[in-house]
Amino acid sequence: MADKRADLEKRLRMLPLLRVRVQLARDPRNPLPRPPWADADERRVAELETALAALSEEDRELVRLRYFERQAWAEVAEALRISPRTVYHRRRRVLERLVQALEASCRR
Repeated sequence: MADKRADLEKRLRMLPLLRVRVQLARDPRNPLPRPPWADADERRVAELETALAALSEEDRELVRLRYFERQAWAEVAEALRISPRTVYHRRRRVLERLVQALEASCRR
């Protein structure tokens, strides 16, 4: 499970970039042909966003602060008004739920 969590952390950090790549590929003003990776990027973004939407608001905020804004543990803890240790443990549970949700969506 630790490898899956680490892989998911990388995917979460890349989500903002993937969203931009998807937007550029969809843009009708883009004179370039649709890149071959565009469909895969769209699927990845949709899977991650669906899994994130299933989380509680607090858990989504933790993901946003830690992975999208890349804040340190102490900064996330301060923003959420919880201890850094609680942030760390909650992050682990959130990642496990996301891994399970993504694995379930792959089986469909």
